[in-house]
Amino acid sequence: MTVPPAPDRIFLIRMQIATFLRRFPLWCALLALGAACAPTTEPLPPPAELLLVVNRVDGTLSILELPDANLQPRVAIGAAVTGEAQVAAFRRLALVATGGPAVSVMDLSERERLRVATFPAGSRIVDAAFLSDSVAFLADAGRGALVRFSIPTGDTASIPIGAAPTGVSDARGRVFCDVPSLAPCA
Repeated sequence: MTVPPAPDRIFLIRMQIATFLRRFPLWCALLALGAACAPTTEPLPPPAELLLVVNRVDGTLSILELPDANLQPRVAIGAAVTGEAQVAAFRRLALVATGGPAVSVMDLSERERLRVATFPAGSRIVDAAFLSDSVAFLADAGRGALVRFSIPTGDTASIPIGAAPTGVSDARGRVFCDVPSLAPCA
């Protein structure tokens, strides 16, 4: 097969395009519209490294932006810190486990407290771990339970584990509860 001269090739390509446009006008319109549409998702914010410090004396959360370590205004936790406090962070949210019957939900991007969730008498929330941006698990040492906490609604579901958990963590969608050994090691 011989290759036609350049002007003839251009003519043939134009004819093929014209034939396609006549035979499939709807597809051509959709392709043109798709090429003209802008992306619908927002660009991600630049990554930030934050150091979160719970101040037990005045019941606030200090947020330091690293590497400059510029101290931002402290954010009131809204609940008394009665024991050892723990902080868990996920994207723009943070949970402050106060060591008492309350957890504070903080918005790190707006530097404000969203809500304080209180738990039944005898609860002692000692740790928290995010499973997603809407679900967290809390270790309740006072009642010996693992608590599933819905961040948007504040709904809870407790799972009794029998012993006083000292912490909770997550990895790859699974939740692990730290429970001290009740029997001495041999």
